[in-house]
Amino acid sequence: MINSMYIVSATKKGLLMVRTNALNEPIESVFIPFKEIKSFKVKKGFLRIVIDIFTKKSEKPLTMRFNTFILPIKKQKQNTEQIIKLLESNALKRD
Repeated sequence: MINSMYIVSATKKGLLMVRTNALNEPIESVFIPFKEIKSFKVKKGFLRIVIDIFTKKSEKPLTMRFNTFILPIKKQKQNTEQIIKLLESNALKRD
């Protein structure tokens, strides 16, 4: 997962990440249910937002880096903020 490009989407049950190649074709996908997330940290910078997700199954965090500005994707920052809101409202709920 190091130095890979992903398309990230959030559902009501968790995060879906699809790794893509240079042509933006899907290679593999990973689904992380919200109930598997122990905690997460968000670091906001001017050009990048970094989210570290700590799961129940791994000692190391899953680190996602989002550029806040991508020329063809005008709402990149808003999309990333939505993922953070979904994490805040769903990932830390306990059954």
